[in-house]
Amino acid sequence: MGISAGLLGVLFNRGILFSLRCYQNLSFPLPLRIAVAGLISGSIVAALPPFFRDNAGLRDFLITGEGGWQLTAIALIAYFILTLVAYGSGAPGGLFSPALVLGSALGYLIGVAEVSILEFGSANTYALAGMGAMFTAVVRVPVTAIIIIFELTANFELVLPLMITCATAYVVAEGLASGSLYQRLLAAKGINLREEAQVDPLLARLTAEQVMQSSVDTLSPDLTLDETCQAFSRSPHRGFPVVEQGRLVGMITQTDLGKFMSRSQPLTLQDMMTKRPMSVSPTAPLQEVLYLLNRYQLSHLPVTKRERLVGIITRSDIIRAEVEELHDPKRIPSGMEQRVTGEPSYIIYQTRSPAVGKGRILLPLANPDTVASLTEFGSAIAQFSQAELELLHLIKVPRHLAPDQVWVDDTIGRKLLQQGETIANQYKIPIHTQIRTTHERSEAILEVIQERKISLLILGWKGTKNIFTGHLFGKIASKLIRRANCDLVLIKRSEDQKQREKEYTRWLIPLAMENTQVEQLLALLPQLSALFPNPEYILCGVTANSETNDTQTLLETRAEALQKQLESPVESIGLSPPSQENQVLQLAREKACDVIVLLTNLQIASRSLILEPSDENNLPAMIANRFQGTVILVRPAPKT
Repeated sequence: MGISAGLLGVLFNRGILFSLRCYQNLSFPLPLRIAVAGLISGSIVAALPPFFRDNAGLRDFLITGEGGWQLTAIALIAYFILTLVAYGSGAPGGLFSPALVLGSALGYLIGVAEVSILEFGSANTYALAGMGAMFTAVVRVPVTAIIIIFELTANFELVLPLMITCATAYVVAEGLASGSLYQRLLAAKGINLREEAQVDPLLARLTAEQVMQSSVDTLSPDLTLDETCQAFSRSPHRGFPVVEQGRLVGMITQTDLGKFMSRSQPLTLQDMMTKRPMSVSPTAPLQEVLYLLNRYQLSHLPVTKRERLVGIITRSDIIRAEVEELHDPKRIPSGMEQRVTGEPSYIIYQTRSPAVGKGRILLPLANPDTVASLTEFGSAIAQFSQAELELLHLIKVPRHLAPDQVWVDDTIGRKLLQQGETIANQYKIPIHTQIRTTHERSEAILEVIQERKISLLILGWKGTKNIFTGHLFGKIASKLIRRANCDLVLIKRSEDQKQREKEYTRWLIPLAMENTQVEQLLALLPQLSALFPNPEYILCGVTANSETNDTQTLLETRAEALQKQLESPVESIGLSPPSQENQVLQLAREKACDVIVLLTNLQIASRSLILEPSDENNLPAMIANRFQGTVILVRPAPKT
């Protein structure tokens, strides 16, 4: 019974879909399709015995076997065909009752055969079990079928036959064609229901590499207990990866450290750390990362590639990604939710110059008031480094429209690019231009960085009035600071028109001596000052500890090396830890500095010049917003 019902259920499902396709190919309007179905059904029923005209009592008639096996066989074939004819037309109706009628007819015929051969059993029991088996084969819900038939009969002796036939029918039907009839009907209408659809699309789309922090503070396994405690005291991090020769060998957290504080014997970090810690690959989806964080109650999850540490990811990183990527569903037109994540940007205009292969600088242009200053700045850097200049204008389109199909007016964009190209031509450098339509400007810029192999990204910044907001630089710049795999420079021009027109002759560069990216900043400094003739530089060292002698020595060494490199005077001044922000601003006023260059990073570090949008003691943010002159914020490319 179970095998037969499974086979008939698969045949029934395919017949329904075939009937729908046939009616669709006719291209008849709905009233005409229903009329055709009524004509065919009425003609067939008129030729059948009278009991077929009582559709409500047909099921009971078949279960009781009043018409014998001959009429039951006719009913099975006729009802199968009539259901396909009627349902395919689009007439209002369901498949629940037809499945029960077909199942009861099939069950009764098999029951009659079983009784005649073995002279044992009841054909009515087979008819009832056949109803459940056929419903299971059509809809693929065996437990529901068992409960429905049991409620119709209230016969406990029927439960075991129902379980056997429904389970067998389900296995057979799924083996031949997986999925219920309702799923296939929805798929025919373009609606695909999958288990993956229950997963947050953002978590399934983004990977650990896109959200992780590439610049990671690490510890060496040979550190002593005291040195490890000092590292934790200088940083708000609750855990550190332990790295040896670039390979991740362990993790140490504040909880681990607390277990060894009372020990009297000398210990090294290798004795205290958690060896062989949990990690993920850069291509792991965020849903896997979040599962591991929850499953093992982790605060930090290292990201490794062939055992080498390439980044670290926390719950805060995932939350920040969701805040930036997800949008208010009220703004999404009905039926367009599947496009909330956006589509790739589309190039609608571009020009190309000969490539020199010595780097490429990307300059997004959007504000007519800043085109001249940004282009001059970027062109001077390109000329100094013998690189190419890529001018980009982005046109944002609504999310329910595809970027490659929407019509837009690119007049403003072309004017901005022509203005920038005119300025850049004076520097005699290769210039490329392009206009793109996009759903998300930050994603389009990341696409261009990847496609065009950009080495330096330059953005304008108006400054932030409220430095305690979640997006310190605005949504676009904050995302690019985290995810762009090239050097990134943000420029906040002076608000004073007179100061903007004068030459920038004195530069103040505060350096957090504990920051490992200081060398990258100093390497970029010659390019940043290429537009300005012979400026003077002041390096002021900021340290989180009291070892001022070592700090001053290191600062003087860097100043001497920078002076030889720039062939310009470089002065070094050390600052004490307290009130570093006021000291930097006071020093800028005393030295009449025109420009302050700040090193930015989205990684939290206590009392150092490292940027974190949610950090209330954010020195770069406070300095950038309070300084009246020009501020250049530099985020070096993540180390690979």
